Amino acid sequence: MSAARWLAALLLATVASASLADPHYEKAVMHSAALQRDMRLYVYLPPDYDPAKRYPVLYFLHGKGNNEYALMNHLALGDIADDLIAAGEIKPLIIVAPQLDNSFGLNLNDNDHAPLADGQGGGRYQDYLVQDVPAWVEQHWAARSDREGRMIGGISMGGYAALVAAFRYPERYARVGGHSAAVNPGYTGGWLYPLPTSRAERDPLLLAESPALGGLKIWLDCGRDDPLFATNQALAGILRKQKRDVQWSTGPGGHDSRYWTDARLIEYLKFYGR
Repeated sequence: MSAARWLAALLLATVASASLADPHYEKAVMHSAALQRDMRLYVYLPPDYDPAKRYPVLYFLHGKGNNEYALMNHLALGDIADDLIAAGEIKPLIIVAPQLDNSFGLNLNDNDHAPLADGQGGGRYQDYLVQDVPAWVEQHWAARSDREGRMIGGISMGGYAALVAAFRYPERYARVGGHSAAVNPGYTGGWLYPLPTSRAERDPLLLAESPALGGLKIWLDCGRDDPLFATNQALAGILRKQKRDVQWSTGPGGHDSRYWTDARLIEYLKFYGR
């Protein structure tokens, strides 16, 4: 995307459902009851999108310090999805990238949060992510509302947020992916896990032992040079011990875009789009 197109996209940030030059993308602004403020969405629609049909939806979450627009544009997920759909390798699907700030997708109070984007403090980000966003999407696009038609995944912080949401609410999602997920017991004692009770509600390594995960399909991957490799590998081991449906993938690379190559994104979309 050229600099001029990128600037034009940014200037449309507050316009609800404003289409970009590529007709497969839409920008929207929704009001979150959980956060009591407006939040942005960036949405990919499959080729030949038909409002009379119902499509499975992937809620794909950005990393810390990133945003929903950069996630979709830099990774070109829509272009890759177009190619896979045209080749018959995945089913047509909707991809929704919601604004997550630096919240880790958690319900946070004013004394229990990371510094968020745009000067925001705490807030019920998990309620926004799990309840408000799907409800709004299902009202405004031809999105499936059943469990089998709803998936969630993300990169880094977004991968962590996706895993926590799906592990806590497995009845809402058929598939979840943690791609270089920010799974780190080192957060203990800090803002993320200030107390044992908060860690029990937020740590994927503990939530992975829930007996309710039986019907959930899980994808985990992390580069071998990523500082988060050991904890992601450990999470895969816990899930395997619990006999969960988990796929674990790794390869050369660290915690950067050189690891999240087109080849890996193709693998991700094939997992979600089956």
